[in-house]
Amino acid sequence: MCAGFLTSWIRLGTNCEKSKTCSADRDDDADELSLMERSELGVLKSQGFLAAQYSMDELKMPQLSGDCSTDDDVCLAFAEFVAEEEFPCAGAKAALATDSIDYLVASDLAGDDMDQQIAAAVAGFAEAVDETLEFFSLVVLFPNSPSFSEQQFEAALWSRLEALHKLDKQQYSWDSAVSDDPASPQFSFSIGGRAFYIVGLHPGASRKARQFQCAALVFNAHSQFERLRSTGRYDKIRQTILDRDVQYSGSVNPMLAVHGTNSEARQYSGRAVADNWVCPFSTAPANPQPGSFE
Repeated sequence: MCAGFLTSWIRLGTNCEKSKTCSADRDDDADELSLMERSELGVLKSQGFLAAQYSMDELKMPQLSGDCSTDDDVCLAFAEFVAEEEFPCAGAKAALATDSIDYLVASDLAGDDMDQQIAAAVAGFAEAVDETLEFFSLVVLFPNSPSFSEQQFEAALWSRLEALHKLDKQQYSWDSAVSDDPASPQFSFSIGGRAFYIVGLHPGASRKARQFQCAALVFNAHSQFERLRSTGRYDKIRQTILDRDVQYSGSVNPMLAVHGTNSEARQYSGRAVADNWVCPFSTAPANPQPGSFE
């Protein structure tokens, strides 16, 4: 985590100044939200994105310090990335505004040395999710990752998810609300017994909204989208995000699809993949080699 590793996750925002693990300096003049940020939150509220009305004076934006070389700074940099005026994901902005983003700082997305800690922390997040929140996410940051091409990032992402699943299945079953077949339109990644829609970000992404300064995986609980569907608000929010993304990136994201119409696995890395793309992830046990006793 910030200023430590995986001992517990922390929340930035209103709780930042209260956390013993978050050492970011705060500026009295920076405590108030900018007019732009107030306007953004006003849009979210007017469109019914927030479950309750929050005092603008209670919503504090964490301030970036230094050059993002420390754990604290990379967490803060992600918060500022989401808070940018034109950033398209209204759900992420709402989660940030309501202090509902948790952060986990790992090391290298292509490395396996911290898989056990990451798997345990994500499973803990899955168990502790507050279902009364409309939007909530866990952001796992990998600031020591090398520069990836989109293909390399995709390979590293699925390698990490495969490793996490192998650890996770020792204690948890796949969420029965979704499929474990990445080719299925009903697929969603499961860890800690809970389904997640995963968003990958890295500097080499072709879509602007996926271009963060280091590799990152955002775990979004699948249940929050189903709850939006049940209240008839999902389509409205989705269309708002799509429209904002066109303004932000200059074109429609060709990979976005409604859950149940195409496998969401195609969207995780952010790379535009062909119709015949095959996901490298599988929950099926490996085929035994000839002569083996597996």
